[in-house]
Amino acid sequence: MAALIGAVTYQAIQLHNRPTANTIRPQSTWQPGVSISNLVGMRLSDGTRQKIDLSGEKILYTFSPKCSWCTKNLANAESVHRLQKSRFIGLSSVRDGLEKYVLDHGITYPVYYNLNQANVSITPSTVVAQDGLIIQSWEGAWGKDNKTRIESYFPGLTLPGVK
Repeated sequence: MAALIGAVTYQAIQLHNRPTANTIRPQSTWQPGVSISNLVGMRLSDGTRQKIDLSGEKILYTFSPKCSWCTKNLANAESVHRLQKSRFIGLSSVRDGLEKYVLDHGITYPVYYNLNQANVSITPSTVVAQDGLIIQSWEGAWGKDNKTRIESYFPGLTLPGVK
């Protein structure tokens, strides 16, 4: 009985200490100062494998069609895309179901998958890169604390919040 109580207590502590989807922190592999200038992926629109253009400032939004937080965050991603136009690029962590997801949700920004150096374990996640060098990164959906931080990073942006 004591072993069962100990196991339940351990699980409760692990669940309590687990980061939520709205936690904002640097990514373990994609954090400020890391170069991603040689990022290559398959372009969803035509299946072409190509080096992703990271000249100038780019916003890379990593998501997965199977991620419920990514779906809840879609209105936020579209808001940044509308404001930043061609600087916003979607990166999918998986290929399965990607085309249907993009069509069903009306995603209009370019999307790449099968990336050569994307080691992102949490979706959604976002990085801002200047000429291939990461200068800012966030993990999780853009609600609560994230919303304020992201809005302050992009002047003129008002995010709708997580739906």
